[in-house]
Formats: sequence, structure tokens, C-alpha cells
Amino acid sequence: MKIVEIFKEFLNLETKLLCDSPHNIVNVVEFDGKEYLIHRKGVSSFDDKFVSIGGSMATASYLVMKDSNVFYNSTCHGSGRKLSRREARETLSHDVVINSMKDKNIELRSNSKNGIIEEAGECYKDIDQVISHCVNLKNLKRVCKLKPCIVIKE
Repeated sequence: MKIVEIFKEFLNLETKLLCDSPHNIVNVVEFDGKEYLIHRKGVSSFDDKFVSIGGSMATASYLVMKDSNVFYNSTCHGSGRKLSRREARETLSHDVVINSMKDKNIELRSNSKNGIIEEAGECYKDIDQVISHCVNLKNLKRVCKLKPCIVIKE
């Protein structure tokens, strides 16, 4: 949240947290009159009104809310990888990823060459297709599409 505080001070903005969407979590839930521990690994919970679902640092993310067909109050947490981190390092180059981000007018700040390569847009499935699939299943409803303009990667 330090970045949010810096932006608030620098731009003199008021901010409000819409959702906090961890994707590795254990919850106690009641189902059919019994309490259960639900371990969500790589899954977001609709505990808040909204959930954020990420694409990649080069593609959109979505703010969504639950629809009528939600199992255990859960949905995906992101588009999902299509290249492993190792495959990304073997396949992509740092310069190509940097130039791709520039072509999309996305400002990128990072000290990690491997981190940039491993999180390149080419490493992930198409977020629009993933969201459309979840919408078709009535798992979630789109609220808005968020496009990156600045990426800060450790």
C-alpha cells in the first residue's frame, strides 16, 4: 500500500479500497449447517462485493462481481500462465518485452530483468477470453476493464 500512499500525497488524491483479492487463503465457511475450512489456492473469493482479476503487466485486468452460478463463493484470480517462468526466460528477451511495453504506451519500472521476462504479456492466457468464459458460465459479471499505464515490478 506504500505506492498508494505516495500517489495520494503526490497527486493530492482521495482513495478508497474497492476490494482486496488474495488468491491463496483459508476461510471458515458454513455450508448446509456445518462449518468447513476452505483452502483457496489460485482462486479468488467473493467475500467482498468486488473481485479484481488480473491479466498480465501488458494486458487488461477486470473488476468483477459475482453472478448467479458461483460455487463456494469462488472465481478465478487471473488469466493463468501459458508459459512457465523457465519457458519465458528461454523464449523471450528483455529488449523485446521492453519494446512491447513501450509500443503499448505502458511505463515500466523494474530492477529485475528476469521478473520482466517472466511476467510478459506473452506468458499469460488471453484475459478477455477467460473473463468471457466466466461470464458465459454466469460465475461473474464484468464491472469494468482496467488497462495498465504504469507497471512497477520488483
